[in-house]
Amino acid sequence: MPGASFAGQQDTFLNVTGLQNICAAIVKCWASLFNERAVAYRQKNGFAHDKVSIAVVVQKMVDAEVSGVLFTADPMTSDRFTTVIEAVRGLGEDLVSGRKKPFTWKLRNGKLQKTGDGEGEAPLEETRLLELAETGRQIETAFGCEQDIEWCYNKDGFSIVQARPITTLYPLPQSADGYKHCAISAGHLQMMTDPVLPLGISMLQKSAFFPVVELGGRMFMDVTYDLGTKKGRRTVLSEAKIKDPLMYRALEEIMERKEYIKNIPTGPSGFLAIEGMGKILVTAVRTYFRNNEADIDAYVHRQKAEIEAMRSKLERLSGAEALQFIMDDQERFRKVLYDPAGTGATVMTILVARLLDKAVEKLTGEKVITNRLAKSVRHNVSSEMGLKLCAVSDVARNYPQVVAYLEAAGEDLSLEALRKLEGGNEVADKFAEFLAEYGMRCNGEIDITRDRFRERPGVLCTSLLNNIKNLPAGYAATAFAQGEREAEELVQELISRMEKAHGRRKAEKLRRRIKIYRAYIGVREYTKYFWMGYYDLYKQAIMREVQELVDTGVLKKAEDAYYLSLDELLEAVKSGTVNQSLIAERKNAYRSYAALTPPRIIFSDGEVPPVSYSADIPGGALAGLAVSTGIVEGRARVVTNLEDAQIEKGDILVTTFTDPSWTPVFVSISGLVTEAGGMMSHGAVITREYGLPAVVGVVNATRLIKDGQRIRVNGAEGYVEIL
Repeated sequence: MPGASFAGQQDTFLNVTGLQNICAAIVKCWASLFNERAVAYRQKNGFAHDKVSIAVVVQKMVDAEVSGVLFTADPMTSDRFTTVIEAVRGLGEDLVSGRKKPFTWKLRNGKLQKTGDGEGEAPLEETRLLELAETGRQIETAFGCEQDIEWCYNKDGFSIVQARPITTLYPLPQSADGYKHCAISAGHLQMMTDPVLPLGISMLQKSAFFPVVELGGRMFMDVTYDLGTKKGRRTVLSEAKIKDPLMYRALEEIMERKEYIKNIPTGPSGFLAIEGMGKILVTAVRTYFRNNEADIDAYVHRQKAEIEAMRSKLERLSGAEALQFIMDDQERFRKVLYDPAGTGATVMTILVARLLDKAVEKLTGEKVITNRLAKSVRHNVSSEMGLKLCAVSDVARNYPQVVAYLEAAGEDLSLEALRKLEGGNEVADKFAEFLAEYGMRCNGEIDITRDRFRERPGVLCTSLLNNIKNLPAGYAATAFAQGEREAEELVQELISRMEKAHGRRKAEKLRRRIKIYRAYIGVREYTKYFWMGYYDLYKQAIMREVQELVDTGVLKKAEDAYYLSLDELLEAVKSGTVNQSLIAERKNAYRSYAALTPPRIIFSDGEVPPVSYSADIPGGALAGLAVSTGIVEGRARVVTNLEDAQIEKGDILVTTFTDPSWTPVFVSISGLVTEAGGMMSHGAVITREYGLPAVVGVVNATRLIKDGQRIRVNGAEGYVEIL
């Protein structure tokens, strides 16, 4: 069926002889339509049990010497230019059941490469593998889509047992002009590779921080026309280099394709220029020479005042007027958010960091000294969040009834219920204070449909309990002070070495730059913090109108609004009607999107460029980007949801990506591994500040590392070893 392969859901019987046994096996196949796994599969994929039927294929048994599967596109990367072949000796049942490890080959651009060894010698020669790949291409052509093919081989040649569509390939970007278009994952650049629901996509498109193209329910950007100009190529590379080195390396390779680049037609950029960039650069220079931290306080005060003014405006509006106001406000919102004081300080700090790294590498040989200089800095609103949640834990740990309630309530935590317990009022007041400052945050927060901490404070229960269990009282202040001391010792060491090597003048210059760097490096976190402050206000206003639609029967439940665009929601408010079938259709689509893995780069013709690190690392290690120095061994805790992050002392967090909402967990972990990220991603910044070894951009980390395995994270060289 379209979008679902039903692979492995029904029973198969081999080596059946005799008519009576064949008939019995057919009945068992029919019955398997309602086995436990088939029922669960249909429920997950939204298929009604009374609408399915089954036909049983009876085939001649092939006495296979070799069996396997062939994918005419790579099911892991979605690259339609790669053919994947897996093979084992004997029956294919040994492969699909996992009893035998297969040999694996990949064929791309005419080159056959063995990527996995099975048992003994390879069962097929290259000529046979190429013959099989050609058969696969013919089957793909006949069916008109990429195929998952089961095959077997004996002295009579190849037999094709079955073929079905590959249902897990990532959708392709469109090409309106017929040229080969290139889309990059904005999700990897923004640390949000989960699906973003239609209302969330729509809101991001209205905010227009970057031109969002929805693809497989995720955020992508079409950068084709940027690749056609020198300025565009520079912009694309600089963005990727900071945020996702794997994407950067793949883009470098694409830019070497001279014929492709030369023939790109002209068109609009996939990036939007920040308005007032000249003023931002002037402010960056002024900030460097002023070096006055009072400027940061003034910037923060200004932003908070703007948010409070917005709160007052939205509270006075209702109905279509409220939604229209939100849409009309986006241009002003962007200008306010990119306040030159904040953006200029961020630009200045990046430039100072480069100067520091270059100077210290010449002095000591150590690369990226700013990783260690970023420990325990002030004005970092994200790292402060983790420390302030520790303060809530410190109050809670004094009351056994409260701790017991947190353990029992979990995600269902309620401040009202908390207040009924001994000490509950004190804990609830402290928690409410935390939520007043950070309640707009959540996992995947740039999707406006995601539940904020203020809506579901229970998602923080696990972090509160982790702190109580793993950290001593007063840990936040102690750890921050310790980090400050260590940073100051490092500064003094560097100043001393610089003075001995190059004299007092250069030493003082280095001291000043370090002071500026440590004062301003945290400012970059404010932009997203205030962004989420606005989005939370917008969401509250939107949900007031959504609730009215639910109360009047226009929507069945509030969450249905998440499957409409902002324009469609506005029309529903005006007309009092909504397209229910459209909502159902999008729900089904997003159900299938959840199983997809977004590639970093994908072309409209189906090409997904391979991504890899060139680092020299130990055999069997998983390569990534070193973003926070140090080496640590510990138990891997592989989690993808904040509320599931139950941490023991010494655990290493392994996850897909982290945004600021994960900061409370960082207080309890000993190291970090993520699948996405770059040197300036949230996880990198916070681990450096907390002094935790971290490696990001580890491809398929959550699949290759098993929960509970002991691993070693090398945050200096950029790799992870499974011990």
